[in-house]
Amino acid sequence: MTDLNDLQNLLEYHRWANLRVLEALQPLSNEEFIRTLPSSFPSVQATLVHLYRGDFIWQGRVTGDLERKIPDPNDFPTLESVKLAWIPTLDGWEAALEGKTPDSSIVYSDSRGNPFSTRLEDVVRQTVNHASYHRGQMATLLRMLERKMVATDYILWVREKEK
Repeated sequence: MTDLNDLQNLLEYHRWANLRVLEALQPLSNEEFIRTLPSSFPSVQATLVHLYRGDFIWQGRVTGDLERKIPDPNDFPTLESVKLAWIPTLDGWEAALEGKTPDSSIVYSDSRGNPFSTRLEDVVRQTVNHASYHRGQMATLLRMLERKMVATDYILWVREKEK
């Protein structure tokens, strides 16, 4: 049975992996950051902003802050602008879970206005899994730019934590 510590652990991994991606992107020029590439999202910038917005939206649903404005992708023309917004969001997950259990019901509407109620455990797993998928896309985008991606495997985080 999953407990709150399990979810906090997943979100710690999620934070670690995303911070590693931000670090890997640091050497990119802004031209490379915004360059159009053949992928699900048209650039490193667009993919990264999508990752950030996923965290922002799901965290807002967990905290019940459903009125906050979803960030416009055009507000993030540089890597630094994404980092300034995303790192506080990544850091906010611990507080977002306070007073909740894995079975807590998260009530929200999707982007089309359809109402849903989803267990916190499933929201956290969705958030982490969604980001893992797009970090994989980021690795491909960096290869297209002839740059290197860092590994973000869960087991690497576990091993690093055990040191």
